[in-house]
Order: sequence, then structure tokens, then C-alpha cells
Amino acid sequence: MSIAFVILVILLSVVLYKLFILLSDVQVTVNETSKRVDALLREISGTVVEVNSLLEDVTEKIKKIDPLFVAVGEVAETISDINTSGRKLFTKKKSRLPKGKVMSVSSLIVIELVKKIFLKKKKK
Repeated sequence: MSIAFVILVILLSVVLYKLFILLSDVQVTVNETSKRVDALLREISGTVVEVNSLLEDVTEKIKKIDPLFVAVGEVAETISDINTSGRKLFTKKKSRLPKGKVMSVSSLIVIELVKKIFLKKKKK
């Protein structure tokens, strides 16, 4: 019976020793991981600060560029109005042409401009 007790104590000692080694390795791993996480958090914090700075810079630049987009929109609207007026003028002048006579849009517009110029000169 005492031999069985000694064998049991030896086996338990071996198991406890291996468990001690395992827990020591776990402790080392936890300490290394904690150090790496701390370093990573510092890096992330620095990155967040840089991103916020860049975002502020982009926001300021967008505020400066915004009037340009408004102006471009107004120019596009004006061009659209000119196109609409040109189409109306072309349709009006085309309807006055004799049947069978074909002219381009630019020809009709040039003719109309020349007429207006000569009418103004005659009035002077």
C-alpha cells in the first residue's frame, strides 16, 4: 500500500511540475502579448491623430473649393440656356426656309447675326 502511495505521489509530482511549466509559459506569453498590445495601441492612437488632422485639412479644402462647384454649375446652366435658345432660333429660322432648301445650324445662326449687325448699322 505504501508503494502505491509513493507511486501516486511521484505521478502527481510529475503532473504538477508539467502544469507549473505550462503556467509559466502562459505567463510569459501573456506578458509579451500585453507589451505588444500596448505598442500597437500607441501606434493606433498616433494614426487616429493623423487621420483627424487630414480630415480637418480636407474639410477646409472642400470649403474653399465649394464656390468653384457652384460657379461651374452656373456656367453649365448658362450653356444649357444658350443651347436651348440656339435650338429655338434654328427651329424658327428653319420653318421660314423655302421647301427643299437645307441649311446647317451654324449657317442659319451666322445669317441671323449678320442681319442683326446690318440692321444696327443702318439704324445709326
